[in-house]
Amino acid sequence: MAIHVEIKAVPAVRVASISEKVTDYGAQEGLWRELSEYLKAHGVRPSGPLVGVDYSEGSIEDGIRLEVTAPIDVDLPESNRVRVYDLPELELAASTLHTGDPDGLGGAYRMLMFWLRDNGYRITGPSREIYLNYPVGGEDDPLAYLSRATVAPTGFVMEVLFPVEKLWAARRVGFEPEPEDPA
Repeated sequence: MAIHVEIKAVPAVRVASISEKVTDYGAQEGLWRELSEYLKAHGVRPSGPLVGVDYSEGSIEDGIRLEVTAPIDVDLPESNRVRVYDLPELELAASTLHTGDPDGLGGAYRMLMFWLRDNGYRITGPSREIYLNYPVGGEDDPLAYLSRATVAPTGFVMEVLFPVEKLWAARRVGFEPEPEDPA
């Protein structure tokens, strides 16, 4: 299976967010619901695609620290659970799109990590998931209020991002050592 990867900069964006340490990724739905209810109570709609941030960086033994965020372009008061801040820019990020069944998202992560390894990049921070197009259910679906679509999308499209740094310039295959510098 081929993967298309784009290396790009990602600008900072003002967000409303809820962050929590959870025991499994399924708990994310409750966080989205809570953020949705808070925004709705304040008459605020997201100004761009939703962004999920996973701070676990592959280690989930002690729980998974997740953050759900919605870009906003209006003032919003904070609460003891909802924080408003600028999600930092990523000077260099590796990006790929996942389309189709959300259950296949793990495969997109694995393919991107292999691509990074094989192309000389190192992950430098938490991953981000940008929800570009997602199906929504009825009014009780937390994503229904957060969705900017007027009609429920038929296909799931998510951008997976990792902040990265370049370790070497040329593509390497396997574990061959880099040529030594003759100087």
